[in-house]
This record gives sequence, C-alpha cells and structure tokens, in this order.
Amino acid sequence: LINFTTRSFGEMAEWIMMAYGLPYKGKGKVELYDDFVQFMIREYAAGRPVVLIVDEAQKLSAEMLEEIRLLSNLETPTSKLLQIMLVGQPELEEMLQQRELRQLRQRIVLRFRLRPFDADETEHYVQERMRLAGYTGKGVFKRGALRRLHHVTEGIPRLINVVCDGAL
Repeated sequence: LINFTTRSFGEMAEWIMMAYGLPYKGKGKVELYDDFVQFMIREYAAGRPVVLIVDEAQKLSAEMLEEIRLLSNLETPTSKLLQIMLVGQPELEEMLQQRELRQLRQRIVLRFRLRPFDADETEHYVQERMRLAGYTGKGVFKRGALRRLHHVTEGIPRLINVVCDGAL
C-alpha cells in the first residue's frame, strides 16, 4: 500500500520496495526495477500474489501512471506477476481519459465507484466507525445531529470522517 504519491518513479520505486520490506537505499531506478521484478518472480513461484495499492492516485502525473502501467506488463504466459489497484477521487477517472493514458485504460479490468451514503447509511457508518475505534457506550451523536451530518457532507465518507473527528 502506497499511501501518498511522489514526483518521480525513483521515489515511488523506493516506497514500493519499502512497502514490501525490500532493500532500496542507494539503488538507482534500473536496479530497483530489476530487484522488484525478481521479487515478483519469487513470490509467483511461491504461489503468493503481489498486489500494489496506490492511494490518492488522482495526484499522480500521467508520466507516473505510465510508469505504473509498465509494471503491469510483467507476466507469465498464464498470469500477471503484479495486480495493481489505483484508488482515488473522481479526478482519477477524468485523468484516465487522457489520450496518452489509453494503454493504461485498456488494462483496467474492473472499475468501481463508491456512491455517497444515504442518511441511514451515514448513521450506520458513524456507529460502525465508533465501534471499530473501541467505543462501547450509547450513541455519541444524536439522531438529529447525524441527519444534519448527512446533509452537510452529502454522504461522502471522507467528509463524514472530517466533521465527526472535529466534533469529537
């Protein structure tokens, strides 16, 4: 899981290597790439799939997305060595429509868009987040507050989190 984006593929390669617990210090882009390929081959041989999740992918440049696409080219005759999941805001979808990203777009097997929560889902979401955080008491937020929360945030989870965090 890469939680934030970088400006160069060398930086991203270092973050990828660090995420997998692989040595990366003092290595150039080509050596990092080769080491990562060897890692994926070993994992494939051991029957362990390698998945790379890039969060906030809408912040990546077209050039960085193309570098990530090149990683997706690595495959055996029957399967890919790397599964890539790009997670981002709606701007990611817009970015992927750029002409220079058509090859990446062609490799996307599955797309999923989260829709905003309705009022009941917002209430359940807040209660579940509180439960997962370890809260065992009665509802912290009154029903009217949760309805107002839904109205203000339009049911967008990220905004719900921000408003609730501020309220708590």
